[in-house]
Amino acid sequence: VPRSVECCFVLPRARLSKGMRVLVVGGSGYLGQFLSRDLAAVPNGHTVGLTYNQTPQVHVDGVDPSHCYKLDLCGASAAQELREIFVHFAPDAVVNCAALSDLAQCERCPEHAAQLNVPQWLTSALPPRCLLIHLSTDIVY
Repeated sequence: VPRSVECCFVLPRARLSKGMRVLVVGGSGYLGQFLSRDLAAVPNGHTVGLTYNQTPQVHVDGVDPSHCYKLDLCGASAAQELREIFVHFAPDAVVNCAALSDLAQCERCPEHAAQLNVPQWLTSALPPRCLLIHLSTDIVY
């Protein structure tokens, strides 16, 4: 388990201004937790929000619980729910850490894998002028 995720590696400092509002989609997942925590600790004073699905109690150090949003990315209304989160949180940047990374599960459920790993729900809901950072793996699904 890495001690921390280097935010400057994932999000170049040149693109982050002081006081940005950053929403981490999939913020309760393995990578999302570390990224959310480390972004909240950046001295620039970022306000961090995150989405989660199955985690009953989300607690990430430095993230205000009122900025934690339950979101089912496989639900029929995912794009609409995300738009509502965008209106409420008003992000300057969105980091997509949500994914189905279990290769065996992706092969068993290709439609489900495509729905999570090809984020049309995110690109269709993204506010204008909002920076999108999409993270992926080296696995080809």
